[in-house]
Amino acid sequence: MTYQFQSGILSTTEDVLKRLSSLNAELELLREKLGFEEKFSFIIFGGTALLLYTNYRVTSDIDCYYLNTISASEVEGIIANHGVNNRIEGLMTAPVVEDFIPRSNLILETDVLEVRVASKEDLILSKLFSTRGTDSDERDLIDSGIFEGDIDLVYIETVFNEFESARIGSRVNFSSLDDILKKIAEKEEIINK
Repeated sequence: MTYQFQSGILSTTEDVLKRLSSLNAELELLREKLGFEEKFSFIIFGGTALLLYTNYRVTSDIDCYYLNTISASEVEGIIANHGVNNRIEGLMTAPVVEDFIPRSNLILETDVLEVRVASKEDLILSKLFSTRGTDSDERDLIDSGIFEGDIDLVYIETVFNEFESARIGSRVNFSSLDDILKKIAEKEEIINK
């Protein structure tokens, strides 16, 4: 089987849905060939989740947390060619999987694919607790507008405080929720002047 390479920039929700549709089509063809019964399922985090919620930024890959994979080696090539990866699993220390799965939102379900997107709150927490050690996650939180609209800030504060010990003594310079909220307020004041 020849895999159609699905690289490129994702800049709209439609781009993401086209990429997922292509992934689904190739998985369905592989299922017909190999006869597996499993379903590949994952939760989208990172830049793609920000794109889906806010249209804030573009990305070339889909960072996600795998819930279930298909036990066929050919699947790995298809997934990689569509830019889907589970690197997020090694980059965030909170929230924990048991908390974010039920809060995630289903965006696509077929016979071979189930795609969810992290809740806004869990996306925010994943960026607050990112171990990347760059300021890009902080910029995403301040500039994207992800805090606008219906957000459970009490949940975010509770989980942030619960996992604050993971931040203390860490080599990674995690963002402070209070600092992020202050910077968002300052930015709004500048815009409203």
